[in-house]
Amino acid sequence: MNSTLLSKIKKKNINLFVHDLSFYSFTDVITKFALEGQSGSSFLVSLVTKMPKEYTVNDFQEDIYYDDNRDAVVKDIHNLINKLTENLGLLLGKWPLLFPTRMFRPLDISIMCSSKKNEQTFIEYVNALRGTHITNTEINSDDSNVVPIKNKLLDQKNRNIGISSYQLHDAMWLKSVHGKPNRSITRYKQLQDIVEEALRKESIDYLVLPELAIPRDWAYMASKKLATKNISFITGVEYQHAHKKTVYNSVYIFLLADDIGFNYVTLIRQDKEEAAFDEGVELQNIAGLSLEADISFEKKHIIDHAGFMFGVLICNELTDISLREYFRGKIDALFVVEWNKDLKSFNALVESAALDTHAYIIQANNRKYGDSRIRAPFKDDYRRDIVQIRGGIHDYLVVGTINIESLRNFQNHSISPKKDFKPVPTGFCMSDARRSWGSEKDRCRKKDDMKDEE
Repeated sequence: MNSTLLSKIKKKNINLFVHDLSFYSFTDVITKFALEGQSGSSFLVSLVTKMPKEYTVNDFQEDIYYDDNRDAVVKDIHNLINKLTENLGLLLGKWPLLFPTRMFRPLDISIMCSSKKNEQTFIEYVNALRGTHITNTEINSDDSNVVPIKNKLLDQKNRNIGISSYQLHDAMWLKSVHGKPNRSITRYKQLQDIVEEALRKESIDYLVLPELAIPRDWAYMASKKLATKNISFITGVEYQHAHKKTVYNSVYIFLLADDIGFNYVTLIRQDKEEAAFDEGVELQNIAGLSLEADISFEKKHIIDHAGFMFGVLICNELTDISLREYFRGKIDALFVVEWNKDLKSFNALVESAALDTHAYIIQANNRKYGDSRIRAPFKDDYRRDIVQIRGGIHDYLVVGTINIESLRNFQNHSISPKKDFKPVPTGFCMSDARRSWGSEKDRCRKKDDMKDEE
């Protein structure tokens, strides 16, 4: 086949792709690029980074006719193109954004724009790409540190957490370090089995996997499958290779929502800011890599998922006492995804964190080491580990229930009651968002209060 014919075929393929008429949807390819960055090496992903200028248009207000909202739509589309160009380094034309043959899902938009934490921007992009007319009358939060996500289907009193015993191998980690993740059928079947087990459970609200558990695009696929049974998904994902010998270690938080008029899944990403000691040494020795957080994803969010307030940390971040102080009084639960063999040290940390944050601690560790658990600040010792799993030769899933209402009712007393939970720690201050009813005194445990009680 001569070069002229190859060039014509390539040009035809590009033309079909940029008009979203190719076999692979424009939506899926752009989302894949947003998830994996430059490490997404398929032909189509590389294509959108090198798109000929003849297929891109910077100003198209005069050649497309709109309804009365024309200016707003054009502005929204321009903003989206500029954001994708700036954040992802893509050259984008107007056609696949204005007239996609396979519509952009809200999940795709949240991944591409990383803007769910900015509700108004997210809504503008949803309206522009899906032709909707959504307003933000119900999704504002008084606290800028809180990410509010509505979901009317969830129980306001309890949440059921699926804790996985999910094995990861050192060989998987090594391949991820070299930027060649293990995508074998065996590994995919392992993920498929744990997802299907979660789907078979009668009642589960969240599935939690360990740190660095799966490739990034597999997390995206799994989240869509779990959403069919209204299950949210929290998982560590493998390293993303960035610029200048840098990698990102992220946790993906896929949450079910209905705050834009219909049910959908949204993604919140959080990056580990500093490598664990051994992790940092091995990354440097094996591949000359350093770990840091993408500046867009370094913030530790307080997530309000239909009234359930929680935070997420990655492994050694639990050792940072300032982070535990940051979350104290503001959350009902703290999720910690780990790949950790130092069980004794982390046993002490988990037990301490449950008491000093006075919250449920949900730990998901590599099955190779075990001790995945849900820890609660209960008064009676035998009740404190709601779930604790270790060992076995197969992956499996155990569901535990955390009672949000009882914890908040307890914490809301000026003087802690003598039953159910351990007394709140000195200095504990319950946030207004979690307060279940008014009290004559603020729900803050200060030294003067302790003296008065004596």
